[in-house]
Amino acid sequence: MLASYGIATRPQPVCGRPRDPELGFLRTGHGECINSFFAFGLLEPAKRSGFFPMPLVETFGPIVQEEARHILFFANYLAYRRATLSWIGLVLFQVKCSMAILEQVFARVAMAFATRRQNR
Repeated sequence: MLASYGIATRPQPVCGRPRDPELGFLRTGHGECINSFFAFGLLEPAKRSGFFPMPLVETFGPIVQEEARHILFFANYLAYRRATLSWIGLVLFQVKCSMAILEQVFARVAMAFATRRQNR
């Protein structure tokens, strides 16, 4: 598709196996939860505002449902891991979850500041 539109890309580095796949999954899962929290909250005001055409807003209904399934899968994974870990494993898992959440929050804050700088 990129070639058909004449969009140039740089070669992407080949990524090997991550050092900690679970931490990567936690980053992705918590990031999706944060993004969905705001997206779900903005959908209703978008409907009410009339700013966007209703057919466009309605296309997001199935997307919201799919995101909800992702979040449910992630929440079930967290519950399963917490139920199957020893107390020390649970503490370490909570530290890992906290790291993943903080990374996602800091990434969103950095993106907001970068957007603010670009709009000046």
